[in-house]
Parts: sequence; structure tokens; C-alpha cells
Amino acid sequence: MKKGLLIYFLLTCSLFAHKIESVGVGYGYTKMTLNEGIVCLIRPKPASVLILTDSGQFLSEISVGVSYPTWAIHHAGNVFVSDYHRASVAVYTIFGRLVKRIQVGNYPTVLKVFGGKLYVLCSKDPSIYRVDLEQLEALL
Repeated sequence: MKKGLLIYFLLTCSLFAHKIESVGVGYGYTKMTLNEGIVCLIRPKPASVLILTDSGQFLSEISVGVSYPTWAIHHAGNVFVSDYHRASVAVYTIFGRLVKRIQVGNYPTVLKVFGGKLYVLCSKDPSIYRVDLEQLEALL
């Protein structure tokens, strides 16, 4: 019984040590990723990706050059956005400038970064494409 009470006390203390904040972002954002301290909020229509720090500071909004974003993830200063209707992954700087568009399979949805590669799940094939994060090229 004493052990359970101690655990409850420690959990309660740790909850009071954290400050919970909210950040207003508008309506329609359906997905969120957090990688390397950067938050990406995805809204398919109207097409928009908000880029924020993990403390809620606004960095940029990506709305130009993307038709229907389904996923976005930050890695090493770039934001990778899967564009469902253009069968590609658009690469932007963290401040929203388009760097490159990488063609992948039909209907790219989920993006994951692992081991120096970006993995792109395409729902039409279904296939998983690999993108070299240094060369920004799809691997065959």
C-alpha cells in the first residue's frame, strides 16, 4: 500500500512540474508529426502545412506548390510533404521555400524517416518507396 501511495505522489508531482499550453492554429488540421523538435500540422483542404517549434513558435506555412498534402515530416532543416494528387514528395526548407519535387508512386500518404532514408507509403500500388535524404532522390 505504501509503495502505491509513493508512486501516486511521484506521478502527481511530475504532472505539476509540466506546464500545459495551447496554441491556436485554425481549423481543418487532421494530422501532426513531431521530429527533431519541429511540429508539422497537415490540412488537406485548403492545402496547408504549418511548421512550428515544439514550444509553439510559428516558423512558416506551406500552401504554395502542394495540391493535397497527406503527411509532412521535418528532417535536417527540410520539410518533406507527401502530395497525394501529384504522386510526389515535395521538399521545402523549414521556412517554406520549395527545394525539389521527388516523383514516387501513386497516392503517397505516410512518410517516415529512418536510417538516412525517407520511406514513402503509396496507397494505390501499394508500395513503399525509399528516398535518399542526402541526394534527395528516389531509390530504385
